[in-house]
Amino acid sequence: MNNFYFLIHNAQRVRPEIQKYFRIHKKTPHFIGLQAQYLLHTDEFSYGVRYYTSDENYLVRAKSGDFTRTKVSLLFEYGMQIHFNKEKSFGIVPKIGVGIKNRYVKYDNLIDPIITERNNNGETQMFIYFDDAHSDFYEYSGTVIGFDMNLDISVFYRF
Repeated sequence: MNNFYFLIHNAQRVRPEIQKYFRIHKKTPHFIGLQAQYLLHTDEFSYGVRYYTSDENYLVRAKSGDFTRTKVSLLFEYGMQIHFNKEKSFGIVPKIGVGIKNRYVKYDNLIDPIITERNNNGETQMFIYFDDAHSDFYEYSGTVIGFDMNLDISVFYRF
């Protein structure tokens, strides 16, 4: 029993997935899977923009601007179907996935940008989201390749 899922959320995220089931005739069938993800997130900030440059040495602030984030990832998954009745028509599907991601963040059309040198005295800022007054702030600009993790719980009912 192999399944192929194709999910689109707000026409911005696509997550095709292939699953291979084991223990099909048991109470809780298990599966392993491979999931690819593509995310395109765009935003317009009209009440302030603040972000760090890709080399992390400069802080950029602007009155307004456009934000684009593209994320591509590949995850290996493990999950199971937990049935709540004897007919196996109702239950949940918990799954966990780990893999690698490539995220690209870009800011465009900045109005009145001010670039200042980052002053951290050699220390890294662990809590960059809480270090200043509230503003529309989305991570660093540039490309990041790293670890990705997904935890998902789905509810199903078969007619």
